[in-house]
Amino acid sequence: MITANLDPKSVQHLVKRLQAIEKALEPKPRTELAKFLIESGLELSKAIKKQTKDVMPVKTGRLRASVHPKYTPSDTFLYTDGDGKAFNGGLKENIKEGEEVIVGTNVNYAFKIDLTHGFMRKGEADFMPIFRRNMDKLAAKVVRG
Repeated sequence: MITANLDPKSVQHLVKRLQAIEKALEPKPRTELAKFLIESGLELSKAIKKQTKDVMPVKTGRLRASVHPKYTPSDTFLYTDGDGKAFNGGLKENIKEGEEVIVGTNVNYAFKIDLTHGFMRKGEADFMPIFRRNMDKLAAKVVRG
């Protein structure tokens, strides 16, 4: 058995480090957790948009252009398709800023295309190794301080 005796100064240092970690991971805006969520949402939307035409069919490019993250309650998203038509892509889902992010589209035919081709699932699968790497970076950054 190994035992360790910590002097009061070492205990105080450990408590301060744990408090700093807790603060960095608080679910509120501008914390390390919030930054991680924003980055993850952006990376996931990129992974979805990178899907090939057999997974995400293209006529005008509207569906691909419409996929985006939402990480604040008041986010708006304007985009254009390949024909230059402008659209409001705002997502209606309510979110808690600093606690969650969603990635989606409000294009009415997206669900049908996803059911038949799986562009969202495939994008998510492609994103998972990036997510794991970024999670490891977040953990290391928070622990280092």
